[in-house]
Amino acid sequence: MKSKLTSLLFSMLFLPVVLAGAKDTNNDTSDNNRTETVGKSSNSKEYETLSPEKKHFRIDLTIDGFLEDSQAKSLAYAVDHWQELKVLSAPLQGKEVKRGETLLRLNLERIRQEIQRLSNDLAMLDLNREILDTELELAESLAPMKQREIDRLETYAKEDLERFQKTDLPFQIKSSQMSLNRQEQYLSYSLEELNQLKKMYEADDLTEETEEIIIQRAQNDVDQAKFYVESARKNFKEFNEVLVPRSKRSVMDAFRRENLSFEALRKIEPAQLKKQRLERKKLEEERKILVNRKKNLEKDLQAMSMKSPLDGRLYWGTFERGKWSGTAPFKSKLQKGGALKPHDPILTISPSKRMRARLNLPEKFLHELKPQTAGTLKFSTSPGVRIEAQVVSISETPVTPGIYDVTVEISFPKDFLLPSAGTSCSFSFTAYESKNALTLPESVLFKEEYEQEEMHVYVLNKKNEPKKRSVEVGRKSAKTFEILSGISKTTKILKEKPKT
Repeated sequence: MKSKLTSLLFSMLFLPVVLAGAKDTNNDTSDNNRTETVGKSSNSKEYETLSPEKKHFRIDLTIDGFLEDSQAKSLAYAVDHWQELKVLSAPLQGKEVKRGETLLRLNLERIRQEIQRLSNDLAMLDLNREILDTELELAESLAPMKQREIDRLETYAKEDLERFQKTDLPFQIKSSQMSLNRQEQYLSYSLEELNQLKKMYEADDLTEETEEIIIQRAQNDVDQAKFYVESARKNFKEFNEVLVPRSKRSVMDAFRRENLSFEALRKIEPAQLKKQRLERKKLEEERKILVNRKKNLEKDLQAMSMKSPLDGRLYWGTFERGKWSGTAPFKSKLQKGGALKPHDPILTISPSKRMRARLNLPEKFLHELKPQTAGTLKFSTSPGVRIEAQVVSISETPVTPGIYDVTVEISFPKDFLLPSAGTSCSFSFTAYESKNALTLPESVLFKEEYEQEEMHVYVLNKKNEPKKRSVEVGRKSAKTFEILSGISKTTKILKEKPKT
């Protein structure tokens, strides 16, 4: 009992001294970041605490990109009809060039030969057209005459058929009949003469040799006449049964053929004339094609002389939003015999007088940056120098997945040596600022698994007991959060989450 009383008295005497020491320590520590060790009694658990800090809270962001010469001109061969672009001589990378200076020479022999060939083809075509014009004029003049000739020949054919049917064929039949009759008559005359001679000579008792000869000759004439009659009858029969039908068929077939020919000629002659007119028109179209082809190649030939449009430094390749392509993709092209493609940029002239920055803005920072935002620009060539700059525009759509394009104007100091186009740079700007923000380190803020957005801290109540308290957090910079509500500057925040 006595020992308990002694212990109680000792505690009452020693406690004010401890509290006084703690008060002195707080006075020596900054009000903005104070850590305390607090307990209910000498036997209670001690907690390390800190107080929220009032300070200038700012979020600075940096985005990277490249310097771009807004006056730079990329050069390509603007040829549309000639595909063969062979390099004869290429310029040196990085050389200074003057306006109008020839930069790149191509082998022009093939295109000049093609233009000459087209000129020869045009000359030949003009001669063919002249000949065809003469032939067409003659054909048009002869067309009515040919039609009349066809009509006349058709009339002649009809007349010939009619004459054959009415005159020639009957006359041939009659002639054949008359020939047969004549032979029969001759036979009859010969027989009669022979019979008369026989009667006359039979009256005599003695026949002389001369009389026998005469009778024999008459007999021969009769025999010959019989043969002629037989032959005439055969010919007459053949003529009527074979030759006449064949003649009729031949004449009719010939007549039909002629009629078909006349009908065909009536169609062919106008068609031939039309064909000649179409050939004339075709020549005109071919001439237009050749003329246009020659004109286009002559235009391409003029475009195949690459000259500098302005004074500046020559670069192999191109710049895409300030980023230089480098020389590697063009080494095989920009050498003697190298093959180029029409409208494919291969050279860039940079005057280096009006530079701007083209930056890559990650989409997660899209809401942090707006046009007219001011900041500072740092170049890789002068890492210790910062130059004032201002955002001019932000692309409405991404230029690559997740990246937006930012254009920044730069306020270069007078007599400042401008970096080359393609120099890498970084733009720093203040995305958020609060001059009197209440802040806490990230380590004292906690979130339960079932609480997706709400955050909380652990504070000591009046009884110096840990209590969970929800807080509304604002922006985060590094490992520091801005606290919008839920605590005050004097709230004691536990550094660690209580185990119970």
